[in-house]
Amino acid sequence: MNAEGHRGVTFVALLIVSAVMATGAEPMGPAIASTTASTIASKMTTPMPACAELENLPAAVELAAYLEKDRKGLSGSCVEFAIRQLAAATDKLSIADCERAISVLMTFLDFPRMMTGKTGRPIDTKWYPAKVTIVGATNSVVQRLEDAHQDSVPVKQRVLDRLIGIVADTAASRTAVDSAAWAVDEIMAYPDSPSDALPAVTTLARAARASGDAASSARLWDEARKLAATCTGPALRSQCDAALN
Repeated sequence: MNAEGHRGVTFVALLIVSAVMATGAEPMGPAIASTTASTIASKMTTPMPACAELENLPAAVELAAYLEKDRKGLSGSCVEFAIRQLAAATDKLSIADCERAISVLMTFLDFPRMMTGKTGRPIDTKWYPAKVTIVGATNSVVQRLEDAHQDSVPVKQRVLDRLIGIVADTAASRTAVDSAAWAVDEIMAYPDSPSDALPAVTTLARAARASGDAASSARLWDEARKLAATCTGPALRSQCDAALN
């Protein structure tokens, strides 16, 4: 595997570890985290759900086109196939196509990974692949633009604005809201890992104060508090608490 490919696999693996730890798992040391990242990444990439309709697409951008169709008519296994294949193809997409993919993935933040059990029925594993793909695609675009000495701020801000809008949307499902807040935290932390949550807490708290809708503000505050609760150490916890006040 070349250096670029290794960096991509490692980054996705670390995202998966972050998502798993966000569910309440015990923190781990760097060496264990590295090993676990590879193990979890392997588990999360197999088995890929079967989708004959998408298996031989000539271009990754057509995966985004599939997800842009009416969601009610889409196969669950093909949706997961498309989302996970987009995650693997992020570095091969143009900046514009990455933004297109990110935009459509916003509508799948509450779509759980499907896994077939012994009965042949899908099992909800409580894993939401769209949020990881959004973060991976956004951070890939940011890195590529910075490597080319171009301004990455507008692209990054557009993604953050969409995610914050979902957190504030009272019609959005709680799962979509939690996934969006997690993605905000990961994107704002890049390229540092793991996130200390402070940038995301500050941003969500600022949006809550600026919101003119009480229900939307309450949702923003709720997610800001959840992230603040992950701030560890007296100094950081004090900063996160201050951001909420």
